[in-house]
Amino acid sequence: RLGMVEPPRPLTWRQRVRIASEATEALVYLHSKGIVHRDVKPDNILLDEKLAAVLADTGFAKDQRPDASVRCRSTALYMTTGYLCPSITKGGEYSSKTDGYAVGI
Repeated sequence: RLGMVEPPRPLTWRQRVRIASEATEALVYLHSKGIVHRDVKPDNILLDEKLAAVLADTGFAKDQRPDASVRCRSTALYMTTGYLCPSITKGGEYSSKTDGYAVGI
């Protein structure tokens, strides 16, 4: 059963790296399916009771495959401002690169 838990404070360096790695793996999977998350931020990385990371809140996610019926341009700002890639504010398209920027890779 997935549920959000409060991690022990402070997290060890090893725990932090593992959580970041698991969240990044989830993004890689989404991107491999042509999906861009568009709202990557710490609040959307949930932890289960074993502190395994789960990427959540795909409400703004979009299918970016060339054959998708709707392409996503930055007519609206979906990402939380503090994690928003600067290219989006200049009219660029959301992409795996903008998700990568938000997660810090």
